[in-house]
Amino acid sequence: MGRRKPKRSSKRKGPQQAEDGSSGKPQSSREQSSPAKPELFRRWLSVWSLVGAVALLVFAAALVAVRTWRHEVPDSPEAVSAGSTTPASARTGSSLPGEVPELPAGLEPLAPGEHETRVRTFGRARNPRDGAVLVWVPPTAELSGPAMRAGAFLMGSVKGQGFTNELPQHEVELSGFWLYQCEVTRAQFLRFAKAILGGGAEDLELGAGERQELAALRRKLEGEPSSAQHPAMGMSWALAAAYARWANCELPTEAQWEWAARGPSGRRYPWGDEWDAQKCCTKENQGTPTFPVGSFPAGASWCGVLDLAGNVWEWCSDRYAEQYSSSRQVNPRGPRNGTARVVRGGFWLTEQHVSRSACRMGLPPDTKKDGVGFRCAFRPTGP
Repeated sequence: MGRRKPKRSSKRKGPQQAEDGSSGKPQSSREQSSPAKPELFRRWLSVWSLVGAVALLVFAAALVAVRTWRHEVPDSPEAVSAGSTTPASARTGSSLPGEVPELPAGLEPLAPGEHETRVRTFGRARNPRDGAVLVWVPPTAELSGPAMRAGAFLMGSVKGQGFTNELPQHEVELSGFWLYQCEVTRAQFLRFAKAILGGGAEDLELGAGERQELAALRRKLEGEPSSAQHPAMGMSWALAAAYARWANCELPTEAQWEWAARGPSGRRYPWGDEWDAQKCCTKENQGTPTFPVGSFPAGASWCGVLDLAGNVWEWCSDRYAEQYSSSRQVNPRGPRNGTARVVRGGFWLTEQHVSRSACRMGLPPDTKKDGVGFRCAFRPTGP
């Protein structure tokens, strides 16, 4: 008998499969899409991973740029010692970009490590008369920003964003100047009082009433030695101006004060546009009398000036007017007529909206209230 052919198995392999293992019969739409799902998911994940990586790089670059431009200040008010990791540029007092002029006669360079903090400035100097530290405030013509117009900054507020006495917003061009980094302290004011009342040779043209006022302040300050580094306060405008003359300085103009506080970006508060109760001494976070000057380095302005919000109101040199002139001004010194004098910055009992850098108020020049102090400006360069 011949060999019988083996029977073909009637059992199929199931749906006929191709060599690659796929089914030979038509698949339903669900069956067709199932194998593609993992591949689509992998592609989707790859795309979004790439997008996320690019976004992270952009964010990191922006963060570096912001930290480079803005002040790097510590979270606490403690000064940084000479042996710290503070960059050398910060120790020399010129860590922010920009040209700083040679120190004028009457100011001295700071010794290495003297009055050192991590608040960044364009330049620092010392007034040998009272030992105060001054910072350089650049002229408006050298800077640009959202609050700048052709070399001038926008002073005041837009209607609806402040009080009516902050209107109209107008262009102001300023020369560079040196400004006290902190308010004049009680210790410094006591030194002035002793020099004048002790028979000092300075002729400050003080009247009898001003000398009596100075004598009363001297007795008060001598009785409170523990508050020597708090801001001096309670003096009239005339006595604050007399101190400035004694220190070979002057009271800052209102425009100088606002420029030092707001800068080319037109900051709402000295440190930025968002309220931060931990960066100043006001009713909303402290509600107590003054802090030692410089206690809030995180509240530094764009050029490194401290305590421009809260602590004490600060006398300015200008007479007060209910509204500004709308015309562009160059190194303005305020209206020629008027009795009241400008104060700026608020004090320890003012609220957030009064701590804005555009906020202003007028007081009678003979006001001698606690809560009103001052700082000085070295006579500005230029016209």
